Amino acid sequence: MAIELFKASQACGSSLAFFSDFLEKKLDINATEATWVLAFFLSSMPQCVNDNPSLEQALRRTVIEVRQKLKDMEKGNEGN
Repeated sequence: MAIELFKASQACGSSLAFFSDFLEKKLDINATEATWVLAFFLSSMPQCVNDNPSLEQALRRTVIEVRQKLKDMEKGNEGN
């Protein structure tokens, strides 16, 4: 279980770095500003999900995809 959490943590960190870079370019801001914007954005997400049923449905679809990917990985298949 620990290795799965480590891999998930790495994936999360990579995704946050990717999104931070995206914000820098998209909004023409520096790395510090992008990190703060990302923090504020993420902290507002629970309310956004509560207020937006289509966003919740998108998250539920993502859960299904992630669960399938994890099952495929457990079987030794990368699930591409």
